[in-house]
Amino acid sequence: MTTKQQLYSVVAAWLLLALFLPLVTLAQVTDRRNADNLRANREAARGEAFCARLDDSRERVLARLGERAERVRDRGDSRNNQVDTRRDDRLARLDSSRTDRDTSRDDRYESLRERAETDEQLAAVEEFISTVEALVTERREAMDAAIADFEDAVEDLKESMQSATDSLKSEVEDELNAVFDEAKAACDAGSSASEVRGIISDGMRSLRDNRQANRGQYSFRAEFEALRETRKEAFATAREEFKAGLEAAKEELRETFSDEESE
Repeated sequence: MTTKQQLYSVVAAWLLLALFLPLVTLAQVTDRRNADNLRANREAARGEAFCARLDDSRERVLARLGERAERVRDRGDSRNNQVDTRRDDRLARLDSSRTDRDTSRDDRYESLRERAETDEQLAAVEEFISTVEALVTERREAMDAAIADFEDAVEDLKESMQSATDSLKSEVEDELNAVFDEAKAACDAGSSASEVRGIISDGMRSLRDNRQANRGQYSFRAEFEALRETRKEAFATAREEFKAGLEAAKEELRETFSDEESE
C-alpha cells in the first residue's frame, strides 16, 4: 500500500470515528436519562402509594393511642379501687380500735371508783372521768376532721389524675394529627416518599421527646404524699393535746387522793 493509500485509510478511520462517536455518546446519555427517568418514576410511584396509605396510617396510630389511653384509664381505675379498699379497711380498724379502747377505759373507770373511799374522792373520780371523756371526744373529732379532709382531697386528686389523662390523650391526638396534616400537605405538593417519611419521623421524635420532658407533670405522687403528711401532722397534734390534757387530769386526781390520804 502506497503512502497515499495509507493516508486515505487513516482519514477514513477518523471520519468513521467522528461520525459514530456522537451516536455512541448520545446513546449512553439517552440510557442514563432513561434510567434516571425510571428511578424518578419508581420514586414517584412509591410516593403516591405511600401518600395513598397515609390516612390508613393515621387511623392506625390514633387507634393505638386510644388503646394505650384505655389501658392507662384501666390502671387508674384499679389504683383508685385499691385506694378505696385500703381506706375502708383503715376506717374499719379505727372503729374496732375505738370500741376496744372504750371498753378498756370503762374497766379502768370502775377500778378508780372502787378505789375511792370518800365522797370527795368519788367526786374527783367522776370529774376525772368526765374530763377524760371530753378529751377523747376532742381527739376523735380532730382526727375525724383530718381523715375527712384527707379523703376529700384524695377524691379531688383522683379527679385531677383522670382529667390529666384525658387532656394528655387529647393533646397527643392533636399533635399526631398535626404531623400527619403536614405529611399530607407534603404529599399534595409532590414531595417524595422519603421526604414525607422524614416529616413523620421527625414529628414523632419531637412528640416523644416532648412527652418525656414533661412526664413529671402527669404524676401526682408528690401531692398524695403531701396529703398523707398533713394528715399525719394533724393526728400527732391531736394526740399531743390529748396527752397533755390527760396528764393534767391525772395530776389533779392524784392530788385529791394524796390529800385525802395525808389527812
